[in-house]
Amino acid sequence: MKVNKKYRSLLISLCLILTVLSLLGSFFTTITQTKTSDTFNHMISSWNRTRNQLSFNRFVDSWVNSTYLKLGQTKDDLELIEAETTLPPIFEKDSILIDRRVAEEVSKKVRILCWIPTREIHREHRLRATNETWTRRCDKVIYFITKPKYVSHDVIDIPIHDSRKTLTDKTVYAHNYIYEHYLHEFDWFLKADDDTYVIMENLKFLLSKFDTHTPGYVGCQFKHFSPQGYMSGGAGYAFNSLGIQAIVEQGYRIPGRCRLKGGAEDIETGRCAFKAGVRTLDQLDIMGQQTFFPSNIYANAFGPVPNWVVGYSRKRLKAGLSCCSPLVISFHYTGEKLMYAMEFLLYRVVVHGRREVISKAEAMFSGGEASNMPLEDRRRPYPGEKLADYYGPDWRKKNTTIYINPADAS
Repeated sequence: MKVNKKYRSLLISLCLILTVLSLLGSFFTTITQTKTSDTFNHMISSWNRTRNQLSFNRFVDSWVNSTYLKLGQTKDDLELIEAETTLPPIFEKDSILIDRRVAEEVSKKVRILCWIPTREIHREHRLRATNETWTRRCDKVIYFITKPKYVSHDVIDIPIHDSRKTLTDKTVYAHNYIYEHYLHEFDWFLKADDDTYVIMENLKFLLSKFDTHTPGYVGCQFKHFSPQGYMSGGAGYAFNSLGIQAIVEQGYRIPGRCRLKGGAEDIETGRCAFKAGVRTLDQLDIMGQQTFFPSNIYANAFGPVPNWVVGYSRKRLKAGLSCCSPLVISFHYTGEKLMYAMEFLLYRVVVHGRREVISKAEAMFSGGEASNMPLEDRRRPYPGEKLADYYGPDWRKKNTTIYINPADAS
């Protein structure tokens, strides 16, 4: 079908304008980053920039697709990851060709409560997708929402202002809530975002290798801001019950030891956990391959891995077919369509003649602690601290966390 020249010229002109605006935005953002010295302002601006870029991408995709339809042409979705779906499939059972007996045996030994901080505006999309896919394999799931329309046993009204700046506040609240209500009912407590996809069987298998008689937590280890860095919040992290007990009793309840409000949630959780004596557990398999990922499957399997992930991750990440452990656990930035697609491929599709070699899988994880970071590692200290502070015996004992009113900890 021939396209009117007038429409074609208009389409080309608008695409060029949008491209130039996007490049200018990236240029000024780079300049702003260069002039910014405060670590957390840089981090917050990065988050806001990512969110704005996603909104911009959705606008462009919607406009281009609608324009093609008006011209009588068709075009696939340009952004499968973030596009919303109105007809989500619900999978009640796995394929009849899958033998789940080994996974079920592990599942019985490791009981996990999954908790997800989210927003009411995401109920019909992100929450619906997580609730119909991977969270069904948690032993219990709780959603923490500010002012939800409906409150139930798995939807908790969290009395904290709904903002990215209050994620630390919400995490402290959630850990205290779990401590008060569920500490002795579950072995592990997984925090994940509402756009994180988790392969629960692999997570439970990894967790089954750890000693739960001492406080510990595991996730994608970032290398900055504390002696052992911290776990990425987006990739998800799991505390054992003694870890939750320690971070509450030896962290939050000690005035000045941990930051209870503001800041970056995952950074403050990691610092507080270390000060409270929670061990940093090793998430790598025996081949040194990563299991938790702070970016989505496209970035890791096909690339490019975002620069900020490369700069933060303790394990140097490279895109490609060997990016990830065969027993990979989680991917962040997974929109609802991609979440349903992963669910379908993982739980409804079987490759004839192929199966997991259980005896080899049993040896995939060491079940130990992550090694100490060497002093020569290029990493950043927390504001007001020096890297040398992290290699002395006294850092953990200091109750001098900045940006905190000691009265808030009482």
